[in-house]
Amino acid sequence: MKDDEKISGEVLEVEIARVKNLLDKKLIPRDEGEKILKCLEDLRKSPEKLFEYKEAEDIFEAIEIYLYKILGPSAGWFSLGRSRNDHIAAVLRLKAKRYVLSIMKRIISLRKILVKKVIEYHSQLFPSYTHAREAQPITFGHYLLSIEEELEDHYRMFSEILSIIDLSPIGAGAVGGTTVEIDREEIARSLGFSRHSRNTLYMVSSRGFLLLAASIAVSLEAYLSRVANDLILFSSKPYSLVEIPSRHAATSSIMPHKANPVTLEVLRARAGESIGLLTAMFDIYRSTTNGYNLDFQEINRLAWRIFENLIDALEILSDLFEKIKVRKEKAEEISRDPELLTADIVEIVSTSRMIPHREAHKMVATIIREKKLESLLNEYLPSKNPIDILAKKDYRGSPNPKRVLELAKEKEKALSEEEGRLSRLQL
Repeated sequence: MKDDEKISGEVLEVEIARVKNLLDKKLIPRDEGEKILKCLEDLRKSPEKLFEYKEAEDIFEAIEIYLYKILGPSAGWFSLGRSRNDHIAAVLRLKAKRYVLSIMKRIISLRKILVKKVIEYHSQLFPSYTHAREAQPITFGHYLLSIEEELEDHYRMFSEILSIIDLSPIGAGAVGGTTVEIDREEIARSLGFSRHSRNTLYMVSSRGFLLLAASIAVSLEAYLSRVANDLILFSSKPYSLVEIPSRHAATSSIMPHKANPVTLEVLRARAGESIGLLTAMFDIYRSTTNGYNLDFQEINRLAWRIFENLIDALEILSDLFEKIKVRKEKAEEISRDPELLTADIVEIVSTSRMIPHREAHKMVATIIREKKLESLLNEYLPSKNPIDILAKKDYRGSPNPKRVLELAKEKEKALSEEEGRLSRLQL
C-alpha cells in the first residue's frame, strides 16, 4: 500500500475520467454517479485519507472502502465496467509518460548548458584520452559536444518510447474486455493518451513499456556515470584539467587539503544501483505468465527508482557543467605535448612523401624511440601548435574549432525549437 502513494494522483485521475464517462453515457444513475464523482474529487485534494485504511490490499481497494463508508450501497456503481487490471495499467502508463517527459525536459536543459559551454570553449585546447592515456589534442568544446551527442541519442530513444507508452488500456477489463459500452476513445482523450489499445490481453499483461523506458534510462545513467568518472579524474591533482564547483565537493573529515567530488561519486554509485534494479525488473517479468500477475507490483517501484536516479543525475550534471571551469594552463601544457601530434604527423609524412601509412608509422615510432621527434616536427609542423593540426581537419564533426563552433550554433537553434515542441507535450 505504501508504494501506491507515488501513483495516488494518477489513480484518482483515471477513476474520475471513467466515472465521468459512465455518467455521460447514462450507464449509471446520475444522482449516485455525481455523489461518487464528488467523493473522488475530494480524495484527489486529500489522497492521504486513503492510506488510513490499513486493511486495504492496495489503493483501489482503499477507494472502494472509502466510498462505501461515505455513500453506502450507492458506491456499488463505482466498479461497473472496471477492473483493477486495466486501471493499474492506465495509471502506470500515465506515470511512466510523466516520468519520461520530465527526463526529456532535463535532457534538453543539460544539452543547452553544454552547448553554451561549447561556444565558450570551442577553441580551448584539451587532451583526449584512449585507454586512460593521453591520445590527441582536441578542444574542450569538442569534448562537451561528445556528451551532448550521446544525450541527443537518448533523447530520441525516449521520444520513441513515449509513443509506445502513450496508449490507454481502459476497457480491457480483467483480461477479456467488458460488456459495458464505455467510450474508450473519449476516456483516452480525457486522460491525455493519443490513442486506445487494440488488444485486451496485451494491455493488462504487458509491462514491456516500463522495461523499455527503464532500459533507456539505465543506458543513459551508465553513460553519465562515465562522464562522472571523467570529471572525477580531470579534477584530481594528477590531471588538474578542470575545476568543479565547490558545492559538488566536500572537505575530508581528517585531511583539510582534500575536496572530494561527492555528488559525482553518488551519481556513479546510483548508476550501479539502477543496473541492479533493471536486472531485477527483467527477472521478475520473465517468470510470469501472460495475463495480470501480482509480481508486477514489484516491477513498478523499481522503475520509479530508476527514473528518479536518472533525474537526479541530470540535475547534478546540469548544475556542475553550468559552473565548470577549465584549468587552461594545464590543459594547454598537456595538449601541446609533441607526442600527442604523432598520429597526425604519421599521416602527413605518408601523404607528403607518398609512402605507405604503415611504413610512415614505423618510421615515426623509430624517431620517437631515438628521441628525435623535435626535428621531425620542425620539418612537418614548424609551429608545433596543435591548433594548426586541428585546422587541417576541416570537416563536420571534427575537433576543428571553427567546425565545433559552427555545430554548436546549429544545435543551439535546434534545441530551442525542440524545447518548444516538448513543452506542448507536457501533461
